[in-house]
Amino acid sequence: LPPPTRNLLERIRAERREEMAAGEAAFRSAYDEWDSMARWQTKTHDTATRKYRAATADWEARQLAFHSAQTKANANLDSLRRDYDKKKPDAVAACSDLALLSVGRPEGFPAYWWSALDGKTGVATIDYELPSLDKMPSVKAMKYAPGRDMFETVALSPREREALYAEALYQTCLAVLHVAFATDSADAIKAIVFNGWVNYIDNASGRPGRACIMSLQTTKRAFREIDLFAADPRACFKSLNGTVGPKLAAMTARGN
Repeated sequence: LPPPTRNLLERIRAERREEMAAGEAAFRSAYDEWDSMARWQTKTHDTATRKYRAATADWEARQLAFHSAQTKANANLDSLRRDYDKKKPDAVAACSDLALLSVGRPEGFPAYWWSALDGKTGVATIDYELPSLDKMPSVKAMKYAPGRDMFETVALSPREREALYAEALYQTCLAVLHVAFATDSADAIKAIVFNGWVNYIDNASGRPGRACIMSLQTTKRAFREIDLFAADPRACFKSLNGTVGPKLAAMTARGN
């Protein structure tokens, strides 16, 4: 075969140079894309690592604070239990408060009271915040009216609402007495004076007021003789010589 001509060799070299240049360009493009992705991944990883370390440090700090508070609370409870076993008045009142805190209440009913124990006589006094009339439901029933294809509300009459309110107050009083007596395992409470207080608006003057609308004093022995499941709350309250205002529902709630 005849030797390749100069032009053919130059053309081959040129094609090789073009192929190499194209390969280098493709490599550089791929490398730049990889480098950009690697730097983005590194930045994302560093950011996630910092967040993780910060979150871990925060969790460890909260865990330490929780355990510290738990240890302190347990120590306080142990101290309270020792004082309660010794029938110290403040400890007995505090344990009674803890028991009352665990009692479920209807929505809107207050959960405020003040209690104290006379260590000499064993008589506990509980000033308890009672709900006002506006906390009682006003709807008696819901009825469907086929002619209008809608539901209609049936409202409680004023007398029905007042009766419901009085029933709620009697039940509240008896429930508080039951919890206080039933949870007194040290038998430190011999009797309880219950005073029920309510905030209201005086219908005559329009001014806000506060009054004790029901009061009862009973011994633990007398109260334990009552079957609360079978007893009528109003009759039970009366049998314990409880006293109430002339008309419990004569006051409306203090506006907020």
